[in-house]
Amino acid sequence: MIFKLVFGMMDKMGPLGFMLMWLSFFFSTFGVLLADDTQGAPRNFCFASQAICCTNLVAVAYSLTHDFNFSKASMLTGPLDMFVTWTSFAYFGGSATLGSTPIGVFNWIQVVMMTMMTIQMTVGLFAMALDPNGFKNYFNNDDQNNAN
Repeated sequence: MIFKLVFGMMDKMGPLGFMLMWLSFFFSTFGVLLADDTQGAPRNFCFASQAICCTNLVAVAYSLTHDFNFSKASMLTGPLDMFVTWTSFAYFGGSATLGSTPIGVFNWIQVVMMTMMTIQMTVGLFAMALDPNGFKNYFNNDDQNNAN
């Protein structure tokens, strides 16, 4: 089933795993921005990308505080993160955001990670749009399995 393929990793990691992952991105970015005084496109993209990435922590908090399936919650913030990050990448000059400074190297890492996330999120969005009943059934079955 396509939904198991698309959401399986999120379901296995759950909110705690993703909270640790997003916090590691936050603290890495925080450290890179403090340590590297590079100005211009690389710094601006790094900041913009991380600022919007923090919305994913909102999905974690919502999932935990509302006893809500994390994969469903992440589909509220993940596409936002993806589209704003790619728009920021283009706005700040694409390859101008990359480089050999600590910020430039970290931006390379962000672009690679965002490419993987874009594939997963895009497939997920299309699968949900093409088979909304399959999507609902997947999460209803998952909710019932987690309740037992």
